[in-house]
Amino acid sequence: MESKELHKLDIKVVDNNVIIEFFKYLKLERGLAARTYRSYIDLLTTFFDWLQNRGEIPKNPIYNLPNNTKKVDEGAERIRKEHARKLMREFDKHDKQLAMVCRFEYYCGLRPGYEVRFLKVRDIDFRKGYGRVRVCIENSKGSARREVTVPDVFLDYLIEEGINKYPGDYYVFSRNGQPGEIKLGKNNFRFRFNDFRTKLKLPYEYKLYSWKHTGAVTLAEEGEKTINIRDHLGHTSIQTTENYLKRHGFHDTKIIRKKFPQI
Repeated sequence: MESKELHKLDIKVVDNNVIIEFFKYLKLERGLAARTYRSYIDLLTTFFDWLQNRGEIPKNPIYNLPNNTKKVDEGAERIRKEHARKLMREFDKHDKQLAMVCRFEYYCGLRPGYEVRFLKVRDIDFRKGYGRVRVCIENSKGSARREVTVPDVFLDYLIEEGINKYPGDYYVFSRNGQPGEIKLGKNNFRFRFNDFRTKLKLPYEYKLYSWKHTGAVTLAEEGEKTINIRDHLGHTSIQTTENYLKRHGFHDTKIIRKKFPQI
C-alpha cells in the first residue's frame, strides 16, 4: 500500500494479529534492539490510545507482543564474496528477476524498496557510454532527484535481458518475471531473497538490502573516492558516507597493509 493511499484504509483492520506480525518483522527482519523496539511500542500505543479515546476503534491492539531482549540494533550486513557468488548463481538459475533486483542494488546503489520497485524502463538510459538510472524524488529516500551511473557490465546485462525493448512507462519489475504495468508488492523481493538464504543455509544477517552495502564497500575497497561513492549512493555528505562504509566493514588500511615504513 502506497503512502498516498493510506487515507483509504479502515484503521479497524489493524488488529492485534497485524500488530504482532509487524513487531515480528521489526525483531526478526530489521534486527532492532530492545530500546528501539520499545520506542515503536510506545509510539504506537500512544497513537492507538488516541484513536480509542476518539471512539474510532473499540480496543488498543498493542498487546501480547513478542519479547525482545537484544541489546544492539542489527542491520543488514554486507555479503562475503564467496556467498554473493553462490547466491547470484542460484538467482540466475531459478529467479532471474530477483537476480536483476540485487544487481540494481549492487551496481547502482539503489534501495530495494521504492527506488527499485518503482523503477520504470524510461528511467534507464541504455546508450553505451552514457548508461544512467534516474531516481525520482518521490521514489528516493533523499530529498533530491539524482542520476546514478550504470557500470558497463551491468548495462550490457540489462540489454541482453531485453529490458530496453519494453514500453517506457512499464515498471521494470512486474508480474510474471518481466516488466509490466503493475509494480510488485513491497515485501515480494524480500520474501524471495529470504527463501534462497534459508535454502543455502547462509547467515541470517544477510538481507535483501545487503546487496547495496556490498556494492558500496566493494567500490571503496577498489579505491573509488569517497565523494564519488557519496554521489552514487545519494548521501547528503561525505561524513554520512564515511560512517556508512565503516558501519558496513570498510576500513581504509591500504597504507598500513602495503606501505607501512620499515624500521
